[in-house]
Amino acid sequence: MSLLRIFTYALSVEQAGLEFFSERALRSENPTIVQIYQRLTVEERGHVEYIKRLIDKQQAGERVKPSKLSADVTTPNAEVYQAWETAVGEQIESGDLSADVAALRMAYLIERDLSEFYRQAADYCDDHARAALLLLATWEADHEKLFKSLYDKAFSAYLRLPWD
Repeated sequence: MSLLRIFTYALSVEQAGLEFFSERALRSENPTIVQIYQRLTVEERGHVEYIKRLIDKQQAGERVKPSKLSADVTTPNAEVYQAWETAVGEQIESGDLSADVAALRMAYLIERDLSEFYRQAADYCDDHARAALLLLATWEADHEKLFKSLYDKAFSAYLRLPWD
């Protein structure tokens, strides 16, 4: 498998994820979910830029090496995740936000698929490119865990709503 092909595919999928998060941030009525999607939009932009740099290096014939992103696109800490989970559960219990529950599930699946793709693609690369792909896999796995947790919390709250 061509490294350039891997990065080109990754770029297209990251851009699609970025569009999804941007759109959901505009469509949700849940303030916490809007905040989450806005934050993930910033992080996904960082992923897109990172992959573009990898593509540029590959096209220039340079060795692809992993690098860190700037501090503004790092994953929030556990306390932020916990606050989001609590707020999402409370806000879903206060109204019918079935579209948000479904979107959280989609976000989880997007991140899970990306993480899996990066891990599988890493098997076809040299050590430096493998490290770059595994770094991307780690970032996506962090997002996967976030959205799985949020979805579980939101779905549980949604199921407790009155069904009349």
